[in-house]
Amino acid sequence: MFEIKIHSAVDLITNSSTTIYTFHDGCIGPLKELINEMLSVLNHGEKFDDIMIAGVFLDSYRYIDTFEDHNEIGEFTYEECINIPRGTLTPYDYVKAIIEDILHNRVDKPEWMTRVEEYVRDDSYADSNLYIVAKDPIYQPLCDKLLRFLNSSESAEHYD
Repeated sequence: MFEIKIHSAVDLITNSSTTIYTFHDGCIGPLKELINEMLSVLNHGEKFDDIMIAGVFLDSYRYIDTFEDHNEIGEFTYEECINIPRGTLTPYDYVKAIIEDILHNRVDKPEWMTRVEEYVRDDSYADSNLYIVAKDPIYQPLCDKLLRFLNSSESAEHYD
């Protein structure tokens, strides 16, 4: 018998609401192991890195808000990293476009993004997201179903 703890939960909260924020960078290794094992069992010759790309990023607004709150993260400024290069895109759409370009291996992750992640990692609101994209469109439904499963936890508020 195997026990799998999919999601953590808080059993009892009184007189307040609780949200758990986590930085998911530790999930890519186990995800790759899971997919590689599934492919192996199915006698499939490819591995995760042959068919998919995965990345963990903060919510786009978090990159922007961190810069807007502090204007400078190390040697990086909001003006140089987001405001000037975004062109006609909104800051949010610009960051989303960078994330998409990183996932499709069109660009490397900019150092300023890594610095913002390091800066907010100890913050209690450093929520992040796992992205999975297929290198070949035939595998995109599998990526979509993986993300749907990994994000399948539900929460409900109840007041007595």
